[in-house]
Amino acid sequence: MSGLHEAQRRFRDALLNHDARLVDRQIRSDGLPIDRRLGIYRNNVFTNLREALRALFPVTDKLVGQEFFDYAANEYIHRYPSPAGDLNQFGEYLAEFFSAFEPAAGLPYLPDVARLEWLAHMVYQAGEHNSMAIQQLATVTPERYGDLHFILNPACALLVSAYPVHRIWHVNQSGYVGDPIVDLNAGGVRLLLQRHAALIELQTLSVGEWELLSLLAQDKDFATACAQALHAEPTLNLGDTLARLVTQATLVDFRVRDPRE
Repeated sequence: MSGLHEAQRRFRDALLNHDARLVDRQIRSDGLPIDRRLGIYRNNVFTNLREALRALFPVTDKLVGQEFFDYAANEYIHRYPSPAGDLNQFGEYLAEFFSAFEPAAGLPYLPDVARLEWLAHMVYQAGEHNSMAIQQLATVTPERYGDLHFILNPACALLVSAYPVHRIWHVNQSGYVGDPIVDLNAGGVRLLLQRHAALIELQTLSVGEWELLSLLAQDKDFATACAQALHAEPTLNLGDTLARLVTQATLVDFRVRDPRE
């Protein structure tokens, strides 16, 4: 390990563990005790990371309150240090963190709310992709329909939750007007998140639509996805569903499986 890399690792550990002894040979006191000097830097780092998390998870912050969010954020920063200088990548594991965070055990829906907010962030950051004209499918012969593999728009994501997280998300948006009550016993939801222009839209999916899209997202062939979707929801209209997914640019491209695969 290089000397610079080792010095950076020790400095990181000193910040996260409140242990100035790890870097006492690398920092000059210059009239100020090393632990106080390191504490100033540590406070700035943690403040910036907390505010980055707050910006990415505004609904989560609103649900638990600023004081609890700051406390949880400090614990998260300690357990999941930022993997990169780009703070847009920080927060990926907050849902997993809340799932195991004992002080949040009384809010069982919180991990899924955080998961929804992270997916919304990723969808917002995703690249653009041209829409697919449904006429393109006319170039595929009927006997090859089952061999189609569809490609999902990078600016979309799928989420399933045992709680009405879409409702929690909506009523906690800035400027929301309406009934703020959320019935946590209303049941779970299957969601498609998709960016249209600069807005993130949440669309609820039936069990068959969810099965179809989730299998296509796993690069399953169309025949397999259709069979399992109809098994889950026998009344699903596959033709109308496919047309809608293409029209709204959820499916943006396709390939036909090589018979040798």
